[in-house]
Amino acid sequence: WRWPDLSLLKDYHSFLNNGDKISEKIQKFWENLDKLIKDKEIKNIAILTHNLADLDGFASAIALKDLLDNILKDKKIQVKIFIPSLSNPIKSVISTLDIQEVNNISKELDMKPDLVFLVDCNNINNIDPEYVSQLQGINIVVIDHHEANNDFSDDYVLHYVDSYSSSNAELMVDFYSFLKIPISKHVGQI
Repeated sequence: WRWPDLSLLKDYHSFLNNGDKISEKIQKFWENLDKLIKDKEIKNIAILTHNLADLDGFASAIALKDLLDNILKDKKIQVKIFIPSLSNPIKSVISTLDIQEVNNISKELDMKPDLVFLVDCNNINNIDPEYVSQLQGINIVVIDHHEANNDFSDDYVLHYVDSYSSSNAELMVDFYSFLKIPISKHVGQI
């Protein structure tokens, strides 16, 4: 087995979705995120996805954690994934592939985050209701490929939505490519 050549995927995605505009959008998103983390003195980051997480939400949460761990490795910022429930198909994938990252996912929101990422989900009402009650007044960032039902003006401090992407995982590949961070083997296997 060989690691796939992701440069072909990047070229194909750029061709289909006008790569220059995507790069500008990604650059603006990461610049704004960097400013947000510095300005708000972020120390704890939570990554959430929708109820009964599917493979896209699960893989995107793991990929985003990996990206943030790489970017923030010199800072003392804790990044944790919280997923209250997984769909049956993803449970099967996890057991078949022996995905160890599942051991690092908490069901209970056991920390007070300063910043929350919603991945593969652009509406806070699609996450576990117990989480929603704990997120009042916390900065929320949305990363999603679903068409938004609102303009995000009041609900979220930052968002990256690309409804032309086939999946949220595709957005994560774009982020890795833009940030020039190699996709780690454990993320690539998912």
